[in-house]
Amino acid sequence: MEVTLTIVDSAGGQGTVTATGTDYTDALTKAHALVPENCRAITIRTDQY
Repeated sequence: MEVTLTIVDSAGGQGTVTATGTDYTDALTKAHALVPENCRAITIRTDQY
């Protein structure tokens, strides 16, 4: 499972982080660990529906 988070920083700039895990929870946890300290996730996308 792959999860991509759209992130936004305190200045309003956007970017993405992507992580792969054995299931949704694992991938989401790994993706959140990649979010820089001054950013927050605003959207979650997966490779499966």
